[in-house]
Amino acid sequence: MTVDLVPRLVDAKDEVERRRVIESNRERLASDEALILLKNESERYLGVDPHVALRLAEILVDVARSVGRPEHAAIGVLATGDALFWIGRTAARSSRSRVAVLTREP
Repeated sequence: MTVDLVPRLVDAKDEVERRRVIESNRERLASDEALILLKNESERYLGVDPHVALRLAEILVDVARSVGRPEHAAIGVLATGDALFWIGRTAARSSRSRVAVLTREP
């Protein structure tokens, strides 16, 4: 099953390790199931940890390009934009909270 590959890809310590995981599992990762799973996981993490969502989206782009699936690479690019949007939203919300705390009357 492809589910076990997601943490291995996310937790890869560097590009070389991630490349090894991709190359040693090309056939499994080329399936619609695997590529859709990466997209779904990226989407699932948007509200939980948008930085993980971004990493998953970037992995989707990398995997899709590596296995010759440009349609899924395009979906990964869109997912990357979604994650970057959420990262900006989270940062803006955090900034507003800090301003509220700093300007609060004692």
